[in-house]
Amino acid sequence: PLSKVVRLVACSSAHLLFATDHSCYAVGHGPQGQLGLGTGILTTTIPQRIHTAQGETPRSISVSDFHSCIVTHPHGDLYTFGCGAFYRLGHGTDDNDCFLPRKVECLVAVGAWSSDGQTLGVEKVSCSQWHTAVLTTGVHDVYCWGWNNFGQVSDADEPNDDRIMPLSKRARIDVSHTQTASRPILGGTIQPKKKMIVEPERVSSLDLLSDGPEPTDEVIDLACGNRFTAFLTRRGHILVM
Repeated sequence: PLSKVVRLVACSSAHLLFATDHSCYAVGHGPQGQLGLGTGILTTTIPQRIHTAQGETPRSISVSDFHSCIVTHPHGDLYTFGCGAFYRLGHGTDDNDCFLPRKVECLVAVGAWSSDGQTLGVEKVSCSQWHTAVLTTGVHDVYCWGWNNFGQVSDADEPNDDRIMPLSKRARIDVSHTQTASRPILGGTIQPKKKMIVEPERVSSLDLLSDGPEPTDEVIDLACGNRFTAFLTRRGHILVM
């Protein structure tokens, strides 16, 4: 048995990731790179250490049946690996499978700024079978990417550049300022939507939470289901898209 204290754990139907204070480990079956151990180890019954950049330690982890994600300390870098289909790994138009952890470069400069001039990056990651979402440190922005057939990734109406794949239709998110948690917080307006978001895109409709002279609320946690994404706010509300 391991002699280290486990701080984080995430599992799919076939593999498991867990993290101690200093390292992240994988065990199970990952034929498309879900273990992050390279092409030489696709199955293991003994926990194997996953290697990211030197000096980095785990901050957040999440897995689906098809891919795995690790956020590291101190800079909040996000590493993804596994099946690249549906652009769930966040590496732009490159949808190849990754058998080793690969940094999501377009998230390197997100989050609040620290006193030493570095950004604090990503605070938390969550993933479903088809998409991935992160919450940034300090500023509480949300970025999502992957398959958007049900609107679980993006609330934008029109494609804005060549990163966007063919359109589909879904219900548009409409974040409410209601103070009653039992009242509806989603609208039902049907609009054309981006079907594939091939790299992280900020969920701009959540800006409504902080409209006004003083911030009223902000996202502090998130979770991905296969066909939706849920957000918990500081004031105890749950938003879903």
